[in-house]
Amino acid sequence: MADTTILDVRGLTVDFSSGDTTLQAVRGVGFMLRTGECLGIVGESGSGKSVSALAALGLLGKDARVGGSIRLKGADVRGLAPRQLRAFRGTVASMIFQEPSRSFDPISSIGKTFQETLRVKDPGLSGAECQDRAVRLLSEVHIPRAEERLRGFPHQFSGGMLQRIMIALALANDPELLIADEPTTALDVTIQAEIIGLLNELRTRRRLSLVFISHNLSLVGQIADRILVMYAGLALEAGPTSVVLSQPRSPYTRALLNALPAWGSHYSREKLRTISGSVPDPTHHEPGCPFVPRCPLVMERCRMGIPPMVRDEREQQILAAPAEEAFGNGAYRCIQSGVKT
Repeated sequence: MADTTILDVRGLTVDFSSGDTTLQAVRGVGFMLRTGECLGIVGESGSGKSVSALAALGLLGKDARVGGSIRLKGADVRGLAPRQLRAFRGTVASMIFQEPSRSFDPISSIGKTFQETLRVKDPGLSGAECQDRAVRLLSEVHIPRAEERLRGFPHQFSGGMLQRIMIALALANDPELLIADEPTTALDVTIQAEIIGLLNELRTRRRLSLVFISHNLSLVGQIADRILVMYAGLALEAGPTSVVLSQPRSPYTRALLNALPAWGSHYSREKLRTISGSVPDPTHHEPGCPFVPRCPLVMERCRMGIPPMVRDEREQQILAAPAEEAFGNGAYRCIQSGVKT
């Protein structure tokens, strides 16, 4: 089957206004996702990752001002009527959120939650049909005694089990695109690995397209085909996972990689490396590169303006589109990219 584009985002901007204050959460981000592919979006909290994903599905509130182009299976998301947009959600694209315990109604059983979800697409389903489908979905995400679990309530499940149930619910109406917004938050490393393995398995079996959002480059490296690194609402680097992780061009990407704990390290022998400072205030962006206050390679010209997104000559075969558009594949935004560290 030929590769087809399922999600195409170009020049995305998202602002939130309150009184005289405007918060610029996303500032001209672009990316593209093909059928069966996984794009990892990485960055610290406040980088604009989740806002970009919510904008892609039209899930932001009325206080958000969204600009740019968002096309889902060729349809202009920003131009869809509310009823059309609701029809896309769940059937074309679904989303799973971090901290799954907050996504469930505490007084509804898991079975009732599945009934409500399945009847969105097919209102005529009987209770028995809903239960049968729910059992198959729970079994697909490796939950034992699935029929028995449908009688349970959210508080009776661990965080890892709830996340598996949330994945099953997201897949209930057979979407082609799944957006996973930090789905391993608050889970221990063993359960994190299980969730990554499950998502990889579902991608292969269902030919599912996946956007995986995380602050953890190590996790993203286990699942993503390509990585988009965001900071202060901007895309700072993008490209194939192997290239971004082994030959990062942006000082911010290098800082994120350096902050990962090394296997076998111990606090008694070495300190965990951190990135000094914090993400800049989104209500007051400085004119230069947003990473200037925290960058060890800063030069005076870094303060003059935001560096443009430029093509990365290491990956010639994927640079059919301008770097500012769509993929951002094999692209970076730094005048210091040639400096070795």
